[in-house]
Amino acid sequence: RCEQTSSAVGRLNHQLVFQCSFTINWPKQTTFHGYGVNKKNAELAALVKAAEMLYNGNYINEYGYPVTVSQEEKEKLLQKWNLPPSITVCSSLIDEGWDLFTHFDKEVQPLISQEFQGLRLSEYPHVTDDLENDIGPKKHILMEEDEELSTIPLSLENENTHKIDLLTGQEYTGNISDSAYRNRELHHMLQNRLRNQSLREKDSPTLPILNYREDLERALSEKRIVVVAGDTGCGKSTQVPQMILDQWIQEGRGSECNILIMQPRRISAISLAKRVAKERGEKLGDSVGYHVRLSYKRLRNRGGIMFCTTGMLLQKIHANPTLEGVSHVIMDEVHERSVQTDLLLIILRRLLQSHSHLRLILMSASLSTQQLQKYFGENESTLLEVPGTLFPLTRHYIPHALNVLNINPTRYNIQPLMEPESRPTVNVDLVIDIIRKIEISRPPGAILCFLPGWQEISLIQTKLLQDNNLNTKLLVLPLHSKLGSQDQERIFDDPPEGRRKVVLATNIAETSLTINDVVFVIDTGFHKELRYNSKKDLTVLGNHWISQANSQQRAGRAGRVQPGEVFHLYSTHVHQEMSLYPVPEIMRIPLEHVILQCKSYCGEESVQSFLSEGLSVPSRRSISAAVNTLVKLGMLELDDQHSEKLTALGHRVVHFSTPPHLSKALVYASIFRCLDAVLTISAILTSGRGIFHNSIDLRTDIRKAKVKFDPASDLLAMLELVQKWNEQEFYEDKLLFCNNHNLSHRSLLFNQGLKRVYSNHLYDGLLVDDEDISSQYSSWNVNSHNRQLVLGVLLAGISRMLHIQQGVFSKGILNSDSLIIKTEEGARVDTGSECVLHPIPKDAADFSRYLLCAHLSRDDVSKRTVARDLSMLHPLSVALFAGHSLIMEEFTSGCLISIDGKEKLSFQVDKRTGTFLCKLRCVMAEMVKFIIETHGLDMTPIPINTFCEELVQYVGRLIENCASSAQEH
Repeated sequence: RCEQTSSAVGRLNHQLVFQCSFTINWPKQTTFHGYGVNKKNAELAALVKAAEMLYNGNYINEYGYPVTVSQEEKEKLLQKWNLPPSITVCSSLIDEGWDLFTHFDKEVQPLISQEFQGLRLSEYPHVTDDLENDIGPKKHILMEEDEELSTIPLSLENENTHKIDLLTGQEYTGNISDSAYRNRELHHMLQNRLRNQSLREKDSPTLPILNYREDLERALSEKRIVVVAGDTGCGKSTQVPQMILDQWIQEGRGSECNILIMQPRRISAISLAKRVAKERGEKLGDSVGYHVRLSYKRLRNRGGIMFCTTGMLLQKIHANPTLEGVSHVIMDEVHERSVQTDLLLIILRRLLQSHSHLRLILMSASLSTQQLQKYFGENESTLLEVPGTLFPLTRHYIPHALNVLNINPTRYNIQPLMEPESRPTVNVDLVIDIIRKIEISRPPGAILCFLPGWQEISLIQTKLLQDNNLNTKLLVLPLHSKLGSQDQERIFDDPPEGRRKVVLATNIAETSLTINDVVFVIDTGFHKELRYNSKKDLTVLGNHWISQANSQQRAGRAGRVQPGEVFHLYSTHVHQEMSLYPVPEIMRIPLEHVILQCKSYCGEESVQSFLSEGLSVPSRRSISAAVNTLVKLGMLELDDQHSEKLTALGHRVVHFSTPPHLSKALVYASIFRCLDAVLTISAILTSGRGIFHNSIDLRTDIRKAKVKFDPASDLLAMLELVQKWNEQEFYEDKLLFCNNHNLSHRSLLFNQGLKRVYSNHLYDGLLVDDEDISSQYSSWNVNSHNRQLVLGVLLAGISRMLHIQQGVFSKGILNSDSLIIKTEEGARVDTGSECVLHPIPKDAADFSRYLLCAHLSRDDVSKRTVARDLSMLHPLSVALFAGHSLIMEEFTSGCLISIDGKEKLSFQVDKRTGTFLCKLRCVMAEMVKFIIETHGLDMTPIPINTFCEELVQYVGRLIENCASSAQEH
């Protein structure tokens, strides 16, 4: 409480002087006087004096908030309110546990140490290389694809004994006995196509690249590496592979021409394959196919073109390390510089040095061709430059872009769009206004609008559909990686008569995709990008200005069939200040998965040495941080020279497509018999789609839907929703269930496919047999209902935990009942509004203070650290699965056990319980290590198998008993 008076007290140099008296009553009554030429200045002077006294006396902090307790008192209060949680175990369960331990010490451990001493997984070459449903037939799982029901293929068991033909999926023998027939067949198909001039003219219009057929043939005859620098719209993606194949067919050796062409995205690979097959008047599988995750159309015979994604091509190299039977590899859109692209460049450069049968074509619309030629050696490669389409293209920049559409720039705040230092954000109303003006004032033609993410796409689509003046004139189609292939391919369809097509897309539409009727492009000038902070182990999601190369690519999407216009929503100054090329992905993401991939290719060679051969080399700190993480996960070990070697766990998961932490969780799930639950959750976390219809407006509804199924865990709630959806017998019932719970039926089907892929990882790693592991009656799922065990298994891999802190000091006010979430380092964390723990329930800390966090990121706009996909962990789940070991300390008042000696991960126990839990943790570690080292490799003595089964059952009952007791209290 304060009192203030102000009045004139005299004159100084013929000017009135005012005095302000300012009285405060805390910490004691004190009056401060200030003087000034007006009342405002006098008040300010008095306030400054008061603030100085309060700050110097430590009564307020640097933010002006009152200090009601000292830092020491604050820490004591927080410690009092946040005592380590207690773990209580039923006495009979402890007795049962000691019986198991006695049996282990006397009978099981001697067997392990004597009969399996020195056994190493790496000694068994028949541990399979997983190819993400890639090569050869598997008998145990059927998988429904976009167009056919087909078996998921099995990878090779030993790459030294046989190789796989990467275009047909059959074993490659090198046998050419039937090549003459295939050559005649391909020649006949080509002659029919050439005779059908109307088909060729309709589906393969004159493209600039067609004028360079002889140049391409000459380049490939002179050098094994050709760099095609083709402007957007020149036709390189569809015509280059066809020109090569047709030449070989005409020479009578079509069956020997087997082309793998890499595309950066699923939709590009599928749509280009369909386009090329249509141009050739063929069905997919005749001489053109594709292979992407969860979907493929292989060639029925050798001789042809196979489109595939970058990741799939990396996997194919495992099945055929020397690419036997492949004549050409084409890497399209090299400028995108994904991690997979950079790894492929390293591998292919090495392969070209030792295998003369292979030719490499690198195609890009914008990457520095000098950089690529220098990388492969200027004497080893040839450059072929091809211009783009000749239709004129008009590019407008802010503010001129608004003037030409008769939009008043003063209606919008366009200043940030003219300053390179500004934080890029989408002006939704401006984008809608531009679409409206194009519809009113421009001739027919589709509009392609580039936006940073799904939220902006969804918001603008909703507003356009709600506009009564526009919704009958426009066909609005979203394009995002989270959409299924069928939804994505709608962008190629013609709009209904009288409607203009508007495609709202992320940078997925920058390359490879050709929407022929696009005449107008709206370029907002930025994209959403994740960048990794290795110091804080955080991914930072933010909007970033695109590069000049991106800008050129976006502009090139317009004017494919007639003159086009591009509206860049930024100034020419901003464009000039943009970087020339995008930041390579390998320089801005966590590298754990990259390093595991590297170890599958480079063997004993150090990762640093392998990656040093790339176009861009990550920092030593980034590589070291990732290696350390993999060491903590138990997938790598360092020898005396600090060189990385795969551990037994590393050998099991090296070809998994899941992130390493989820790969470990899947291995643990196979051991602790909760496999289907962890497979389902892993698919949800990695699909990039989730299971809900994602929209800002639906986040509250999503949270409510999850809370109905589990109020303490996002992961378990989503697991329950998926299981309930699976239980619906009929298709109509499944759709109804989705509608009632905001679920996306297509996303659920996609996740189902991912589960099958991840199941195959475990099968190929010899961790499971060919039993139907998705069945609730399977022995692999006896603990899938045990929720805290499932979370414990996930914790063993994910390892990131957050802490609930009771007591909040905010603006100098102490609130002992408030709860906040913090990281292990003490940083405050907010929960996403779709989380079941948003806001944190007041009684949350009564059950546990520990949260499993599957997703933690920092929003670059709000500067908040946001946690999503949270689950409350019972203290026993933490004690048994977090970290590496339990350490017990005895005090006069009792005992504490802690995870790896960490104070913030400690629990109150009595001595008997503490000793029991420490022993249990040791026995579990021995069992897990033994199973990872030996499962599927040899016959295990029955006593060991029996003990492992008994221990898993016991751990499940123990956790279930303790968790249910805690919930009752």
